[in-house]
Amino acid sequence: MEVNYLALLVASAAAFVAGALWYSPMLFGKAWMKETGITAADAKKNCKNPAMTYGIAFLSNVVTAYVLWYFMGMLEIVGSEAAAMLAFWIWLGFMAMKDLGGMLWEGSSFNLFLINTSHRLVNLVIMALIFANWV
Repeated sequence: MEVNYLALLVASAAAFVAGALWYSPMLFGKAWMKETGITAADAKKNCKNPAMTYGIAFLSNVVTAYVLWYFMGMLEIVGSEAAAMLAFWIWLGFMAMKDLGGMLWEGSSFNLFLINTSHRLVNLVIMALIFANWV
């Protein structure tokens, strides 16, 4: 399946926006800060080069979107339901299990695990649905 670069960029941007909302004070930003022990001031101080930080974050979405696009093509995934199921299984088998290891071995809380891993699931589903419905 030939890569549709516009779909790839749209899916990456949609996931980026979802992440910005997810970790904003409107949704889970306050809970995330509480669970990590990071204050808004800490976050600003730790982000020494915002352009590079956000650029790398966006690029990570592009890589994830490309791999998802590749899997969908390789598996001949058609339709929203099949795309969402693929996203779910990728999340469960790779991302959620990695996040679970972080909780178990790094001592992070179950709430932090839920905030971070559900964000990854939402991003994958958003990307998969955009690809499945791209015209």
